[in-house]
Amino acid sequence: MKNKLKILLFFIFCSQLSLLNAQTNVYKGNFKSPQNLVINILEGELRERNNSYGQPVLFTIRDNQIFRERSISLLDVLFTYQEGYLYFGYSNNPYDIAYNFDGEHIYYRDGRYALDIVYTVYLNGIYAGPTNFVSDVLFTIDGPHTETELFAILLALGLL
Repeated sequence: MKNKLKILLFFIFCSQLSLLNAQTNVYKGNFKSPQNLVINILEGELRERNNSYGQPVLFTIRDNQIFRERSISLLDVLFTYQEGYLYFGYSNNPYDIAYNFDGEHIYYRDGRYALDIVYTVYLNGIYAGPTNFVSDVLFTIDGPHTETELFAILLALGLL
């Protein structure tokens, strides 16, 4: 009986630990305090402020697509992310490229020059332009996130 209880408690602990790891918070500036929390992503749903289920869902992120509000219909696809490129809607047409990402810099359209850099993502900080000075950080991302979630964060912050 005691072994079954220990196993049950272990599984409950592991499930709660996985929920903590799946949460992503975005803070304004470089300080991770509750007052600076602006966005939260939990289970693919992006909300303002904290992770309470009472908050409206701004975007839903599934696989490599960003959907409007809580929908996952192909009619509500805002952006699709594939192979470093963010496309408008449900597309992978070169004419529909909105931004591209090389792992550190986000470029406008399909540009790859320094003048095309819109944002820099360095050590979980989002910077405007090609800079990465600590004092220039706009937002800080805390927690695991995919590149699609990064673009959803930028979209929710009004930066795209």
